[in-house]
Amino acid sequence: MTTGRVVVIGIDGGTLDLIEPWAEAGHLPTFKRLMRRGCWGDLRSTFPPLTCPAWYSFSTGMNPGKLGMFNFFCLEPGSYRVRMFDYRDLDGVPEVWDLLSDHGYTCGIVNNPIAYPPREVSGYMVAGFRAPSKRHQYAWPSELRDRLDEIAGGYEIDVPVGSEPDQTLAAALRVMSKRQKVFLHLLRHDPTDFFLGVFTATDRVCHQFLNQSAERMLPLFRQLDSNLAAIWDVLGPQDRLLVMSDHGFGPRRDGFYVNQWLIDKGYLRLRPGREPFERLGLTVKRLRDLRDRLGLREYALAARALGFLNRFLPFGSLEGKGQSILDLIKRGRIDWRHTKAVAIPDGIYLNTEDRPQGIVRRGTEAQALRAEIREGLAQIDHPCAGRRLRVSTYTPEELYWGPLVNRAPDVLWSIEDWSWGTIWNIPESGGWYGKLDLAHHRPNGLFMAAGPGIPAGARVADVSITDLAPTVLGWMGVPIPEDMDGRPLEKIVPGDEGVSRRSDGTARTSTRESDSLSSAASEEPEVWERLRGLGYLD
Repeated sequence: MTTGRVVVIGIDGGTLDLIEPWAEAGHLPTFKRLMRRGCWGDLRSTFPPLTCPAWYSFSTGMNPGKLGMFNFFCLEPGSYRVRMFDYRDLDGVPEVWDLLSDHGYTCGIVNNPIAYPPREVSGYMVAGFRAPSKRHQYAWPSELRDRLDEIAGGYEIDVPVGSEPDQTLAAALRVMSKRQKVFLHLLRHDPTDFFLGVFTATDRVCHQFLNQSAERMLPLFRQLDSNLAAIWDVLGPQDRLLVMSDHGFGPRRDGFYVNQWLIDKGYLRLRPGREPFERLGLTVKRLRDLRDRLGLREYALAARALGFLNRFLPFGSLEGKGQSILDLIKRGRIDWRHTKAVAIPDGIYLNTEDRPQGIVRRGTEAQALRAEIREGLAQIDHPCAGRRLRVSTYTPEELYWGPLVNRAPDVLWSIEDWSWGTIWNIPESGGWYGKLDLAHHRPNGLFMAAGPGIPAGARVADVSITDLAPTVLGWMGVPIPEDMDGRPLEKIVPGDEGVSRRSDGTARTSTRESDSLSSAASEEPEVWERLRGLGYLD
């Protein structure tokens, strides 16, 4: 067993496109020191580069095809239910802290974005933004909640994203400060062999600011840099520090209404008419905005009222125009008997014969339709540049491998190397193109590591997010299961010395059957609100 501990600091949405030039300019001296004293480079995220599935691939070392998670949402096999994935869907799949615990190591996890409900570990676990509120069980053991409040001066689950960017920045600075107090306290007074602490405030401000002015985010990144310095100072000479992000970030000002395109091409048909609530403009989003203006965000009664109304009212849209495709599916507005395909975040699903009103036969017909849709997407014109939009399309088999690939959307894509977004709403104008306010993710995150045996000043190339779990296991002398897709980084663990792979037939993977899904997913309206506020639903 290693004599030092491993501390992983996650920077949600962290990108070298911002951090590297700011470090070179002297704004981020701790990042500069990390790059000089350790190894670093881009970190390749999942496809799509989203919180879910990226954090799951980080913790398991597996690609989404082995996890069955490709986005926050899926259209359930054999049905028309749009479902949100849940941490409990990962039951039976060991994460890096499970493997470490099996070998006698203690583990502390704080603010893992997708770890709700928190699991019992050999230490402690604090859920991230998937926890609906502090009224829910967001920490294990449960008595840790009172300590978190005491340490932080009122712990906060996530940054409340306001309608005004400056409000979001102020909230991000406040929440990051509280998160840092918790990290430092636990590292000093409750040390564990492995520690993961995630700062998500960076993602929230990048969504809000990166389309307009990156420089306005610099105060938050200066605070982050100072936080890293304080965390590094706590570590001893035998400890290793790993800094990583789940994905990168970049501007995103234009969007493509993919469901309107499907309608115009004859693949998707809606039932006529609009609901009374839609005609009145009464939506969950408008009620949420009213609640926030009245200062009722933290009141349990207001949350329960929104949860009740969520059963009857449409969500409404944050970006783009028109009706949310999720609302339309939920309220039976899709004419499935005349629909071949529909797009939900983040892909196109075929209406195959295994669904209640499916009209596309499996096999040759489905394959031909998939190819036809891909070819059609490749022929879309850029509205201004006098050329085709650069749409890169994929089948799930081209991106993933494993027993659960069949749960992925039938067609996936990126537009203009992710600088364009996909808008899932149906616009009243019937147009294909729209403007977006929120910046969004890029595939390249970041990776930095320093400590014993890690080469100084080395830029590491071709690193995948699935490589981090086996790298940590290699540092700590724990065998790496054969079903992990990632590999320990050769420049960090030269020649895989001291690293072994489980070869006794006990490699572990998901215990779920490929044709079934857990029904334990969270339907909490607070979580849907957060996802909508970050631009995941429109």
